[in-house]
Amino acid sequence: MTSPQLLQFLSEAYVYDLTGASLQSPDQLFAACRALGLHPERDMKLGKKHLRRVFDARNQIVHEMDIDFEAPRRNRFQRRIEDTIGMVNDLLKSSARIVEQTHKKLTQQDIGPDS
Repeated sequence: MTSPQLLQFLSEAYVYDLTGASLQSPDQLFAACRALGLHPERDMKLGKKHLRRVFDARNQIVHEMDIDFEAPRRNRFQRRIEDTIGMVNDLLKSSARIVEQTHKKLTQQDIGPDS
């Protein structure tokens, strides 16, 4: 395919390739981080094992939305609210670190949006 703005086309295709699956696993999140020039374990300060537990819980919650109202427990996994809040906070902290580290790298390289 040819495009008058080849760099823009390639950039958009690369971003779509990295994020097209909605970053629903540690592997996808780590790949996006590496594409930004980040070291996921160091820059996010969360290990893949912990993130896998968080994403597994997230996937269980999403699938539990398909409730069988005839089942005794309605097919829901019992999870403590404190654990859920902790996992959500871990993801929010990781997201903030990704943004901070990316901003830091862009500032160091002076290739921000205004250059």
